Amino acid sequence: MTKKKKKKKKKKKKGKKKKKKKKKKKKKKKKKKKKKKKKKKKKKKKKKKKRRRKKKRRRRRRRRRRRRRRRRRRRRRRRRRRRRRRRRRRRRRRRRRKKKKEEEEEEEEEEEEEEEEEEEEEEEEEEEEEEEEEEEKRKKKKKEEEEEEEEEEEEEEEEEEKRRRGGGGGRRR
Repeated sequence: MTKKKKKKKKKKKKGKKKKKKKKKKKKKKKKKKKKKKKKKKKKKKKKKKKRRRKKKRRRRRRRRRRRRRRRRRRRRRRRRRRRRRRRRRRRRRRRRRKKKKEEEEEEEEEEEEEEEEEEEEEEEEEEEEEEEEEEEKRKKKKKEEEEEEEEEEEEEEEEEEKRRRGGGGGRRR
């Protein structure tokens, strides 16, 4: 008995492997560093006293103006309030008296009202006079202050001239 030959298994032909394409790495763009700008130190200028004085003057003027405005507003408000109160009182009195009393009494009331109005007018005149006096005082003060400031400035200028003369003499030697 002859042995049967074992059939050899056919080897499958392996296909050629495709080479994988290498992915190109994207180059990262380097961020440019921003150069910090160096801050230049500002040279401090020596301030002249005159400039300061001007500022002081301005401040004073502003303060005065504000005070004046405030005072005027307050006075106006007070006057208005007084007038309103008086008018209200008069109206109330009229109404009450009309209900209670007769026409004769109404005439008396009218006379009283006239007297009150006269009093009001007198008060207003007094207030106006006070305002005028205050304004005159302020003006006088202003003039005095300005004169003082001018004198001080003149003195400073004279001192500066003396210094210049003294300094100039030293350099010549």
